Amino acid sequence: MAFRQGVRQGMGPPAAPAPTADMAPMADMARASAGPGGTGPVGTGPVEMGPVGTGPVGTGPTRRRRTDARGGGAGLPTFIPALALLLLLAGGGTPGLAGPGAASPAAARQQPDAAFPAFPGAVGFGAAATGGRGGRVLRVTTLADAGPGSLRWALEEETGPRIVVFDVGGVITLAREIRIGARATLAGQTAPGAGVTVRGARLVIVGDDVIVRGMRLRPGDGPGQDPAARDAISVGRSDGPVRRVMIDGNSLTWATDENAAIWYDVAEVTFSRNIIAEALADEARGFVSKGLLVGDGARAISIVGNLFAHNRHRNPAVKAATGVEVVNNLVYDFGPNGTEIPAGVTLPTTVHILGNVYIPGPDSVARAPVRLGSDGPGFGYYLAGNLDAAPATSPATSPATS
Repeated sequence: MAFRQGVRQGMGPPAAPAPTADMAPMADMARASAGPGGTGPVGTGPVEMGPVGTGPVGTGPTRRRRTDARGGGAGLPTFIPALALLLLLAGGGTPGLAGPGAASPAAARQQPDAAFPAFPGAVGFGAAATGGRGGRVLRVTTLADAGPGSLRWALEEETGPRIVVFDVGGVITLAREIRIGARATLAGQTAPGAGVTVRGARLVIVGDDVIVRGMRLRPGDGPGQDPAARDAISVGRSDGPVRRVMIDGNSLTWATDENAAIWYDVAEVTFSRNIIAEALADEARGFVSKGLLVGDGARAISIVGNLFAHNRHRNPAVKAATGVEVVNNLVYDFGPNGTEIPAGVTLPTTVHILGNVYIPGPDSVARAPVRLGSDGPGFGYYLAGNLDAAPATSPATSPATS
């Protein structure tokens, strides 16, 4: 089956689930971007790009930092924050996505606080996450891995609605992952000085209604968690559902597995305005540099207005997940694989890839940065308004992916 920019041949509008309470952002995007003539979850008209990709970001970077293994600590090369800032100044890269007050009446009935977004300007499926609203304020007063006043104490040991703020800044080195339970807001932007960096292990969100903002999560390849499971952040648990998560405005870098992952029975999640970059590459130790993976039954996922840079794979990758929207991201130096649906996926996968900007870099391979490697019953893809992303390759010609 041939694929083209726009609607997949023979498919009509996107074959995503019909709009329901948990699909409100896609339904709102249809009304905003396609206009009265739009049909289906996102309509049939293209998404307007706005200023993204038309200004200084299109001129390319000044220099590249290597993505070989290292530990967490110092900042990214200067051009990466500059590209991120330009992307954010373009309005978060979210034309037509649901914003404050855009939740449908059905969604409001399901979630009592749905009329109040996670924060002003929150968008996507995770916009209704309540976090620790109305709960206690817990203060992180030490950079130690554990104990009273530690990040682990506030996120993992304490329960109930809680807003976690920082009285200290610096580097927190973890020996093992921190599992974040329900009703928590992690406000990294409150840390004094240069902020706070977490290294050594990942943060894992295992409860509903979690908000993470303003954190530098750089696990690195030093002492700590098993490198095979060392993401910067992941969402999901094997023994239960996770709903309503907002990951916004963080730096997610230097992971030995993916920089970020969404896995298991997870729904209503937004990744917005993050830097997802420089996943470590060291083939001798099994690090192959991966950005963000969405899969294994996840649904209603928004990946909006992020900067992906210097990840060789998964920018992002989607497999066995439905109702995923990849909207207005900037993807630079994407190696062999940009945005991909890997070959060999057999479970239903539906993805909307709209208004993204792809800029090749030193490690990019000369092939399409959007590749659709699997097809079959329950699969559906919709592409529109992407810059330098056409033509997407069909399953018949797609090389193997990671």
